[in-house]
Amino acid sequence: MILTDSTVLIRQIRTRDPRVTSIISARNAAVCGITVFEVLAGARNARQQASAAAMLASFQRVPTPESIWEAAGLNQARFAANGLIFPLPDALIATVAASAGLELWTYDNHFTAMASLLSGLRLFHEPP
Repeated sequence: MILTDSTVLIRQIRTRDPRVTSIISARNAAVCGITVFEVLAGARNARQQASAAAMLASFQRVPTPESIWEAAGLNQARFAANGLIFPLPDALIATVAASAGLELWTYDNHFTAMASLLSGLRLFHEPP
């Protein structure tokens, strides 16, 4: 299983890339609650909401335990102490992935910087 960031979902909603669809199925791609929030919050009309909901239905769900909030806050403080400021949702997603031992699938390059400071954060790289 891999944890999927909203950047992958949004691109897939727009492009319907068969290669990405194959990875989603083969790797049992999952999302956490904040990713669901991000994707649905970006829908601007009923058609986009339906498309987003259909996409999300094909993903497994990884719960966000209460303890993750404290860990994510501490991680965000560690990033800031190192001069790195990231959006709260991304710090939370990185913390969920690291805590669950899942690779994180994202197209957002700042997760690479997070991985240098967050023990256990591994990034998924799409096969060629």
